[in-house]
Amino acid sequence: MSNVTFGISIIVCTYNGAARIPATLEHIFNQSFPSNFMIELILIDNNSTDNSSIIASDLVKKFSFEDKYRYFNESRQGLNHAVRRGINESKYDWILLCDDDNHLNENYLQIGFEIISKNDKIGAFGGYGIPLFESTEPAWFEKYAGSFALGSQNEFDGKINDKCAEIYGAGSFLRKAALKKFYDAGFQTIMSDRSGNKLTSGGDVERCFLIQLAGYEIWYDSRLTFKHLMPKNRLKWDYYLRLKSGIASGEALLSIYKQILNNRNLKNSQFLINYLSAMGKHILVFIKFKIQSTLNPSSYTLDSKELGNSILPAKVSSYATNIIVAYSHFKQIKRYL
Repeated sequence: MSNVTFGISIIVCTYNGAARIPATLEHIFNQSFPSNFMIELILIDNNSTDNSSIIASDLVKKFSFEDKYRYFNESRQGLNHAVRRGINESKYDWILLCDDDNHLNENYLQIGFEIISKNDKIGAFGGYGIPLFESTEPAWFEKYAGSFALGSQNEFDGKINDKCAEIYGAGSFLRKAALKKFYDAGFQTIMSDRSGNKLTSGGDVERCFLIQLAGYEIWYDSRLTFKHLMPKNRLKWDYYLRLKSGIASGEALLSIYKQILNNRNLKNSQFLINYLSAMGKHILVFIKFKIQSTLNPSSYTLDSKELGNSILPAKVSSYATNIIVAYSHFKQIKRYL
């Protein structure tokens, strides 16, 4: 690795994060790591209408971080655009994605440097999110915490042994070269990810899949802990249903990568057969659910029934409305491999 570029670019993307960003930045400023390690902080403002950038600038000055700080406004709305802008603007070999509501443990960077210094096969790795509740934890929350980028991401530390391994974006480290291999060649990603108050997602998973297509591994390390702010509005059941529906809406598009990761020699015709077969299975699962939940409603708990009505139609719609887009993207991926 080059001594000039060996370091970590911390990217914080924000949209109207004035209330969240002070604690997030202070936890970054208070990181403990050897002085010879290079870092920078990049703030990507995704069209905020509040004073997020001013608050960040004031904190940067207060903590004497000016020489390590850069600010950019990304006019294209959506987290995926903001992250890609941050990656393109970054100086160093590694990216750390810190959401504007993440509070990194004080040794997060130190452990991160230790991991990337010892293994050249790692393309991305993530840690363990701990909820920081703004109000009382709902009774249902622990059961579904994983959807909020919380908790363990693997049974053990180290490589995630899955052909389609993934980690959540919050607190994740990414090898820049693995992604730039695609970005610099003109590759266009397909997941829109969060945009404003919309709860679509999947950009973090797509990045993991691209990194694996570039020949690298995905890892997990439980020592990397961070607190993830859970505000009141995220602790409502209706919000969770919308979140799961948003995640499910990307099912068909992410399935493109899964097919290729499982068979890099997949032909166009076989891709379409697999895609249509998967769509048919999801339609049948949805029909079966609707019949059973109508004829035998006692076989479902209230939460499972509501989740079924949110997730299953979103998956069916994802496959039904994206056939042409999916086929085109499949061919694009094959061209870049």
